[in-house]
Amino acid sequence: MQDFLNKLNNIQAQDILLYSICLVVLVMLYSIYMGLSDRAVFYFSKGDLFLSFSGWLVALISLALENLFRKDYLIPVGLSIGGVIELYALVLSVKYNRNKKITGFFIGITKIVLAFLFLLQIFSALDSGGKSRRRGNAVKSFFLLAIVGWFVKSLINGERVYEQNDWEYSH
Repeated sequence: MQDFLNKLNNIQAQDILLYSICLVVLVMLYSIYMGLSDRAVFYFSKGDLFLSFSGWLVALISLALENLFRKDYLIPVGLSIGGVIELYALVLSVKYNRNKKITGFFIGITKIVLAFLFLLQIFSALDSGGKSRRRGNAVKSFFLLAIVGWFVKSLINGERVYEQNDWEYSH
């Protein structure tokens, strides 16, 4: 037992961070697998997909408006509204998965993180800056976005999962 406690004390903060990131990535990959295999609802509909992106879009719009109008309160307001939207998307993930709280929570978090990464990739693709190397990166980004877009269509599986499990959807 003492040996275990000594090893535990020697773990560095970087190790904990690395292990945490690995765990989050594994959970996200498993959530995507659950959605692709129709074992759980990932995106119930296109509206659910849009909702997952909406919070980030509101936050980005508030950032753009703050830069345009120089009003300091726009960023906190946009982040707050965006956070509430993403929280609502998370609650809906639990609801769509028939109140399986852990499954819905992990899928909801995965949806939120994927939406953020997807939007970052869009901005990377749009920011070519006129340099030839950056244009090459933009082409790669657009190619990656096309693949991910096709992939995301497979994750809109609400109707399939509900039919497969003989669930009725109630608003």
